[in-house]
Amino acid sequence: MNHYQQLTFTCAADQASLLSEWLSEQDAILAVSLLDAEDQPIYEPTLDAITLWAKVEVEVLLSDDYRVEPLLIAITAQFGALPAYRLERLEERDWVTETQNQFPPQCFKERLWLYPAWETVPDDLSPVLRLSPGLAFGTGTHPTTRLCLTWLAEHIHGTETVIDFGCGSGILALAALTLGATHVSGIDLDPQALDASRSNAELNAIIDSQLPLFLPEAFKPNAQVDILIANILAQPIISLAAKFHSFVKPGGMIVLSGILTEQMTSVISAYHDYAALTCYGSEGDWCALAGVRYCSDTANNSR
Repeated sequence: MNHYQQLTFTCAADQASLLSEWLSEQDAILAVSLLDAEDQPIYEPTLDAITLWAKVEVEVLLSDDYRVEPLLIAITAQFGALPAYRLERLEERDWVTETQNQFPPQCFKERLWLYPAWETVPDDLSPVLRLSPGLAFGTGTHPTTRLCLTWLAEHIHGTETVIDFGCGSGILALAALTLGATHVSGIDLDPQALDASRSNAELNAIIDSQLPLFLPEAFKPNAQVDILIANILAQPIISLAAKFHSFVKPGGMIVLSGILTEQMTSVISAYHDYAALTCYGSEGDWCALAGVRYCSDTANNSR
Protein backbone atom coordinates (compact mmCIF):
# COMPACT_ATOMS: atom_id res chain seq x y z
CA MET A 1 0.00 0.00 0.00
CA ASN A 2 1.28 3.44 -0.88
CA HIS A 3 1.59 6.14 1.72
CA TYR A 4 1.73 9.91 1.77
CA GLN A 5 3.14 12.59 4.02
CA GLN A 6 1.05 15.49 5.28
CA LEU A 7 2.87 18.61 6.42
CA THR A 8 0.62 21.02 8.34
CA PHE A 9 1.62 24.61 9.14
CA THR A 10 -0.31 26.79 11.60
CA CYS A 11 -0.04 30.52 11.02
CA ALA A 12 -1.90 33.82 10.78
CA ALA A 13 -4.20 34.46 7.82
CA ASP A 14 -1.91 36.87 5.93
CA GLN A 15 1.06 34.51 6.23
CA ALA A 16 -1.11 31.51 5.30
CA SER A 17 -2.20 33.17 2.08
CA LEU A 18 1.38 33.91 1.01
CA LEU A 19 2.67 30.52 2.14
CA SER A 20 -0.06 28.55 0.33
CA GLU A 21 0.50 30.51 -2.87
CA TRP A 22 4.26 29.87 -2.72
CA LEU A 23 3.80 26.16 -1.91
CA SER A 24 1.40 25.71 -4.82
CA GLU A 25 4.18 26.77 -7.19
CA GLN A 26 6.68 24.20 -5.92
CA ASP A 27 7.37 21.04 -7.88
CA ALA A 28 6.30 17.62 -6.52
CA ILE A 29 3.79 19.03 -4.01
CA LEU A 30 0.55 17.12 -4.60
CA ALA A 31 -1.99 19.44 -2.95
CA VAL A 32 -2.27 22.50 -0.70
CA SER A 33 -5.37 23.17 1.41
CA LEU A 34 -6.38 25.95 3.82
CA LEU A 35 -8.36 24.98 6.94
CA ASP A 36 -9.70 26.73 10.02
CA ALA A 37 -7.24 26.12 12.88
CA GLU A 38 -9.55 27.19 15.71
CA ASP A 39 -13.13 26.36 14.61
CA GLN A 40 -13.79 30.05 13.98
CA PRO A 41 -16.82 30.62 11.71
CA ILE A 42 -16.68 33.65 9.40
CA TYR A 43 -20.15 35.14 9.53
CA GLU A 44 -19.55 38.74 8.47
CA PRO A 45 -16.78 39.25 5.91
CA THR A 46 -16.46 42.57 4.14
CA LEU A 47 -18.04 42.87 0.72
CA ASP A 48 -14.79 43.55 -1.12
CA ALA A 49 -12.57 40.87 0.39
CA ILE A 50 -12.14 37.11 0.41
CA THR A 51 -11.68 36.41 4.11
CA LEU A 52 -9.66 33.70 5.88
CA TRP A 53 -9.80 32.72 9.52
CA ALA A 54 -7.59 34.50 12.08
CA LYS A 55 -5.47 31.35 12.46
CA VAL A 56 -5.15 29.00 9.52
CA GLU A 57 -3.81 25.52 8.96
CA VAL A 58 -1.99 25.09 5.66
CA GLU A 59 -2.05 21.38 4.79
CA VAL A 60 0.49 20.14 2.27
CA LEU A 61 0.17 16.66 0.75
CA LEU A 62 3.48 15.06 -0.26
CA SER A 63 4.57 11.72 -1.65
CA ASP A 64 6.07 9.27 0.82
CA ASP A 65 9.59 9.72 -0.59
CA TYR A 66 9.49 13.53 -0.65
CA ARG A 67 12.39 15.05 1.32
CA VAL A 68 10.78 17.49 3.75
CA GLU A 69 13.93 19.05 5.24
CA PRO A 70 14.96 21.01 2.11
CA LEU A 71 11.40 22.34 1.83
CA LEU A 72 11.50 23.61 5.43
CA ILE A 73 14.86 25.29 4.79
CA ALA A 74 13.47 26.95 1.64
CA ILE A 75 10.41 28.22 3.54
CA THR A 76 12.64 29.73 6.22
CA ALA A 77 14.77 31.43 3.57
CA GLN A 78 11.71 32.72 1.68
CA PHE A 79 9.70 34.03 4.65
CA GLY A 80 12.36 34.70 7.29
CA ALA A 81 10.90 32.25 9.80
CA LEU A 82 9.38 28.80 9.86
CA PRO A 83 5.77 28.61 11.09
CA ALA A 84 4.80 25.97 13.64
CA TYR A 85 4.29 22.68 11.85
CA ARG A 86 3.64 18.98 12.25
CA LEU A 87 4.44 16.08 9.94
CA GLU A 88 2.27 12.97 9.63
CA ARG A 89 2.34 9.84 7.53
CA LEU A 90 -0.93 8.96 5.80
CA GLU A 91 -2.03 5.67 4.33
CA GLU A 92 -3.31 5.66 0.79
CA ARG A 93 -7.02 6.41 0.53
CA ASP A 94 -9.43 6.73 -2.33
CA TRP A 95 -9.64 10.51 -2.10
CA VAL A 96 -11.80 10.81 -5.21
CA THR A 97 -14.45 8.40 -3.92
CA GLU A 98 -14.42 9.97 -0.45
CA THR A 99 -14.96 13.41 -1.95
CA GLN A 100 -17.71 12.22 -4.28
CA ASN A 101 -19.57 10.54 -1.42
CA GLN A 102 -20.04 13.96 0.17
CA PHE A 103 -22.29 15.03 -2.72
CA PRO A 104 -25.15 12.55 -3.18
CA PRO A 105 -28.04 13.22 -5.59
CA GLN A 106 -30.82 15.31 -4.05
CA CYS A 107 -34.43 16.12 -4.90
CA PHE A 108 -36.26 19.36 -4.06
CA LYS A 109 -40.08 19.43 -3.81
CA GLU A 110 -40.26 16.62 -6.37
CA ARG A 111 -39.58 19.23 -9.07
CA LEU A 112 -35.79 19.50 -9.27
CA TRP A 113 -33.10 16.85 -9.11
CA LEU A 114 -29.51 17.83 -8.30
CA TYR A 115 -26.88 15.37 -9.52
CA PRO A 116 -23.09 15.63 -9.23
CA ALA A 117 -21.36 15.47 -12.59
CA TRP A 118 -19.94 11.97 -12.07
CA GLU A 119 -23.30 10.30 -11.31
CA THR A 120 -25.39 8.61 -14.00
CA VAL A 121 -28.85 10.16 -14.18
CA PRO A 122 -31.79 7.75 -14.64
CA ASP A 123 -33.71 8.34 -17.86
CA ASP A 124 -37.02 9.00 -16.07
CA LEU A 125 -35.77 11.97 -14.00
CA SER A 126 -36.48 15.52 -15.10
CA PRO A 127 -35.57 18.28 -14.69
CA VAL A 128 -32.01 17.55 -13.57
CA LEU A 129 -29.28 20.03 -12.69
CA ARG A 130 -25.75 18.66 -13.03
CA LEU A 131 -23.08 20.18 -10.79
CA SER A 132 -19.34 19.80 -10.54
CA PRO A 133 -18.42 20.81 -6.96
CA GLY A 134 -15.30 22.91 -6.88
CA LEU A 135 -13.74 25.78 -4.94
CA ALA A 136 -16.77 28.10 -5.12
CA PHE A 137 -19.51 27.94 -2.50
CA GLY A 138 -22.67 26.05 -3.46
CA THR A 139 -22.98 22.27 -3.67
CA GLY A 140 -26.48 21.78 -2.30
CA THR A 141 -25.22 20.32 0.96
CA HIS A 142 -25.24 23.50 3.08
CA PRO A 143 -28.55 24.37 4.81
CA THR A 144 -28.72 27.84 3.28
CA THR A 145 -28.34 26.44 -0.24
CA ARG A 146 -30.94 23.73 0.38
CA LEU A 147 -33.42 26.33 1.65
CA CYS A 148 -32.92 28.43 -1.49
CA LEU A 149 -33.24 25.44 -3.81
CA THR A 150 -36.46 24.42 -2.08
CA TRP A 151 -37.85 27.95 -2.50
CA LEU A 152 -36.94 27.99 -6.19
CA ALA A 153 -38.54 24.57 -6.73
CA GLU A 154 -41.75 25.94 -5.22
CA HIS A 155 -41.87 29.32 -6.94
CA ILE A 156 -40.24 29.11 -10.39
CA HIS A 157 -42.94 28.20 -12.91
CA GLY A 158 -41.54 29.59 -16.17
CA THR A 159 -40.59 32.91 -17.86
CA GLU A 160 -39.20 34.52 -14.67
CA THR A 161 -36.17 36.81 -14.75
CA VAL A 162 -33.80 36.46 -11.81
CA ILE A 163 -30.71 37.95 -10.18
CA ASP A 164 -28.51 35.56 -8.19
CA PHE A 165 -26.35 37.86 -6.06
CA GLY A 166 -23.34 35.94 -4.68
CA CYS A 167 -23.75 33.18 -7.24
CA GLY A 168 -20.76 31.07 -6.11
CA SER A 169 -20.84 27.81 -8.07
CA GLY A 170 -23.90 29.03 -9.99
CA ILE A 171 -26.14 26.44 -8.37
CA LEU A 172 -29.10 28.75 -7.66
CA ALA A 173 -28.92 30.55 -10.99
CA LEU A 174 -28.76 27.25 -12.85
CA ALA A 175 -31.55 25.77 -10.75
CA ALA A 176 -33.79 28.70 -11.68
CA LEU A 177 -33.01 28.24 -15.39
CA THR A 178 -33.51 24.48 -15.16
CA LEU A 179 -36.94 25.06 -13.60
CA GLY A 180 -38.00 27.44 -16.36
CA ALA A 181 -36.65 30.92 -15.70
CA THR A 182 -35.73 32.60 -18.96
CA HIS A 183 -32.82 34.78 -17.83
CA VAL A 184 -30.61 34.94 -14.73
CA SER A 185 -27.82 37.41 -14.00
CA GLY A 186 -25.13 35.90 -11.78
CA ILE A 187 -23.06 38.27 -9.64
CA ASP A 188 -20.10 37.48 -7.40
CA LEU A 189 -17.10 39.41 -6.09
CA ASP A 190 -14.82 36.37 -6.54
CA PRO A 191 -13.62 35.83 -10.14
CA GLN A 192 -13.04 32.18 -9.28
CA ALA A 193 -16.75 31.85 -8.46
CA LEU A 194 -17.65 33.27 -11.86
CA ASP A 195 -15.35 30.70 -13.48
CA ALA A 196 -17.09 27.93 -11.51
CA SER A 197 -20.52 29.24 -12.54
CA ARG A 198 -19.46 29.35 -16.17
CA SER A 199 -18.12 25.81 -16.02
CA ASN A 200 -21.32 24.47 -14.44
CA ALA A 201 -23.40 26.36 -17.02
CA GLU A 202 -21.51 24.58 -19.80
CA LEU A 203 -22.12 21.25 -18.04
CA ASN A 204 -25.87 21.96 -18.25
CA ALA A 205 -25.82 23.35 -21.81
CA ILE A 206 -26.74 26.83 -20.55
CA ILE A 207 -25.55 29.51 -22.94
CA ASP A 208 -23.98 32.83 -21.93
CA SER A 209 -27.00 34.89 -22.97
CA GLN A 210 -29.17 32.98 -20.49
CA LEU A 211 -26.69 33.40 -17.64
CA PRO A 212 -24.45 36.47 -17.98
CA LEU A 213 -21.95 36.72 -15.14
CA PHE A 214 -20.66 39.90 -13.51
CA LEU A 215 -18.41 41.27 -10.83
CA PRO A 216 -20.57 43.59 -8.65
CA GLU A 217 -19.03 46.79 -10.00
CA ALA A 218 -19.63 45.67 -13.60
CA PHE A 219 -23.33 44.86 -13.19
CA LYS A 220 -25.52 47.49 -14.88
CA PRO A 221 -29.07 46.09 -15.11
CA ASN A 222 -31.18 46.99 -18.11
CA ALA A 223 -34.46 46.21 -16.37
CA GLN A 224 -35.82 45.15 -13.01
CA VAL A 225 -36.29 41.42 -12.42
CA ASP A 226 -39.06 39.22 -11.06
CA ILE A 227 -36.88 37.59 -8.40
CA LEU A 228 -33.69 38.48 -6.57
CA ILE A 229 -32.07 35.70 -4.57
CA ALA A 230 -28.99 36.23 -2.40
CA ASN A 231 -27.43 33.44 -0.38
CA ILE A 232 -24.60 35.41 1.23
CA LEU A 233 -24.44 36.68 4.84
CA ALA A 234 -26.53 38.95 7.05
CA GLN A 235 -24.28 42.01 7.13
CA PRO A 236 -23.86 42.32 3.35
CA ILE A 237 -27.58 41.60 2.94
CA ILE A 238 -28.43 44.46 5.33
CA SER A 239 -26.04 46.92 3.67
CA LEU A 240 -27.39 46.06 0.20
CA ALA A 241 -31.09 46.49 1.07
CA ALA A 242 -31.66 49.64 -1.02
CA LYS A 243 -29.70 48.23 -3.99
CA PHE A 244 -31.58 44.92 -3.91
CA HIS A 245 -34.86 46.85 -3.77
CA SER A 246 -33.86 48.80 -6.89
CA PHE A 247 -33.11 45.57 -8.81
CA VAL A 248 -36.60 44.07 -8.33
CA LYS A 249 -39.89 44.90 -10.03
CA PRO A 250 -42.70 46.22 -7.82
CA GLY A 251 -44.50 43.10 -6.66
CA GLY A 252 -41.45 40.95 -7.36
CA MET A 253 -39.84 38.62 -4.84
CA ILE A 254 -36.75 39.08 -2.66
CA VAL A 255 -35.26 35.87 -1.24
CA LEU A 256 -32.42 36.09 1.27
CA SER A 257 -30.40 33.35 2.95
CA GLY A 258 -27.06 32.83 4.67
CA ILE A 259 -28.70 34.37 7.73
CA LEU A 260 -28.36 33.05 11.27
CA THR A 261 -31.72 32.70 13.02
CA GLU A 262 -30.54 35.17 15.66
CA GLN A 263 -29.96 37.74 12.87
CA MET A 264 -33.39 37.35 11.29
CA THR A 265 -35.03 40.26 13.11
CA SER A 266 -32.23 42.64 12.12
CA VAL A 267 -32.53 41.71 8.45
CA ILE A 268 -36.33 42.03 8.43
CA SER A 269 -35.99 45.44 10.05
CA ALA A 270 -33.42 46.58 7.46
CA TYR A 271 -35.92 45.76 4.67
CA HIS A 272 -38.91 47.34 6.43
CA ASP A 273 -39.21 50.12 3.83
CA TYR A 274 -38.65 47.81 0.86
CA ALA A 275 -40.36 44.43 1.28
CA ALA A 276 -42.53 42.42 3.64
CA LEU A 277 -40.07 39.69 4.58
CA THR A 278 -41.03 36.63 6.58
CA CYS A 279 -39.15 33.46 7.52
CA TYR A 280 -39.49 30.97 4.67
CA GLY A 281 -37.72 28.17 6.51
CA SER A 282 -34.86 27.27 8.83
CA GLU A 283 -32.37 24.47 9.26
CA GLY A 284 -30.04 24.26 12.22
CA ASP A 285 -28.73 27.76 12.99
CA TRP A 286 -29.64 29.10 9.54
CA CYS A 287 -32.76 30.56 8.00
CA ALA A 288 -34.07 31.95 4.72
CA LEU A 289 -36.34 34.98 4.36
CA ALA A 290 -38.66 35.77 1.47
CA GLY A 291 -41.16 38.49 0.69
CA VAL A 292 -42.80 40.72 -1.88
CA ARG A 293 -41.14 43.98 -2.91
CA TYR A 294 -43.56 46.84 -2.22
CA CYS A 295 -45.37 48.18 -5.27
CA SER A 296 -44.22 51.74 -4.53
CA ASP A 297 -41.47 53.28 -2.47
CA THR A 298 -44.06 54.90 -0.23
CA ALA A 299 -46.26 51.84 0.23
CA ASN A 300 -44.73 50.83 3.52
CA ASN A 301 -44.85 54.35 4.93
CA SER A 302 -48.63 54.32 4.75
CA ARG A 303 -48.90 51.17 6.81
